[in-house]
Amino acid sequence: MGQAFVRALHIYCEIFALQPDILLVDEIENGLYYGGLKDFWKGLIAVLEDQNVQLFATTHSRECMEAACEANKDGKTTLRYLRLDRKAKDPDTIVGTVFDDSTMASAIKFGEEMR
Repeated sequence: MGQAFVRALHIYCEIFALQPDILLVDEIENGLYYGGLKDFWKGLIAVLEDQNVQLFATTHSRECMEAACEANKDGKTTLRYLRLDRKAKDPDTIVGTVFDDSTMASAIKFGEEMR
């Protein structure tokens, strides 16, 4: 099996074995081929819904964010995208910007930066 399969299997096993209420995954796209991200997200969203697990995932990958948005086109699951930025004039202050599904879809459509 390839690295992408092993990565996805590892995440699924964490969900089924530990039955968490919340799952934290850092750099969720690591080891996954960008062309398979949409299918990965479709499967993951289905498992998360079935097991009633809330996912918090980090990424720097625009392709990963676009794939998650595309995989959730039916809008059945509520996805939120949070970007953290340091204020230029006060680097000790971090400001969060939240993108909902429709805002994210618009940002993707018009090429806006959301990372």
